[in-house]
Amino acid sequence: MRGEFENQVAVVTGGNRGIGKAVAWELAREGADAALVARDRVALQAAADEISRGTERRILPFQIDLTDNEQIRRGVQAIGEACGRIDILVNGAAPVGRGTELRSSTESEEEVLEEFTVKTVGYLRMTRAVVPYMKRQGSGRIVNLGGLAAVTAGRLSATIRNVSVTALTKTLGNELGPFGITVNAIHPGIVATERFAERFAEIARRQGRTIEEHQQQLAEATAIRRMVTPQDIAHVVAFLASPRAAAICGETIVVNGGAGSTIRY
Repeated sequence: MRGEFENQVAVVTGGNRGIGKAVAWELAREGADAALVARDRVALQAAADEISRGTERRILPFQIDLTDNEQIRRGVQAIGEACGRIDILVNGAAPVGRGTELRSSTESEEEVLEEFTVKTVGYLRMTRAVVPYMKRQGSGRIVNLGGLAAVTAGRLSATIRNVSVTALTKTLGNELGPFGITVNAIHPGIVATERFAERFAEIARRQGRTIEEHQQQLAEATAIRRMVTPQDIAHVVAFLASPRAAAICGETIVVNGGAGSTIRY
């Protein structure tokens, strides 16, 4: 898809680290300028500088708290003024994971509400803010990053927020498709981000293994026999954001390396 995003502007929330940063890299490599959105100003600036140097594209950092609707409104307005247009929105911001242990009745209401507000409500607010730009242009691509907690019972907050991302994606796709705007979602499985060791170190310790041994076990549980990387997710995002995916709208794609034996329809 080399050069398919020339003269386009992508907004990537959670673009300062992990999957979001990999997505910003991929879109910039393919010719897009990008606005990175997150709360951590220092990490944002570092990511923007790194991607800009590596791709020679215009990469701008915007510090926005997705729990604050007014910040989102002002922030997207600033992006529009700085960049002139918005062609792609990748909603990837999420609260830092609180672990992988199974919890439901012991999880506080505050945790559930915070994660729902940052992810699902934040995605909705960002979409509402960018859609006027896309409607004026007669086209746009929105990609929402969810998670496989949507289809498994476990941490209540993770399940609620990711089920909601799926429902939000289909609803928005039906609404915005007639304007040339597609909305799709990706459910990543376990991804080898920079936070992998931090999240899974305790599990590995309880099982009497190193983090490397735990990672190898997870890799062997996939059909492709390796861990999914942020770059793997970024490639799928880039496809969904491209003209080649114009007929895909309101869908959710699982990217987990073929782990498990569940058949999804």
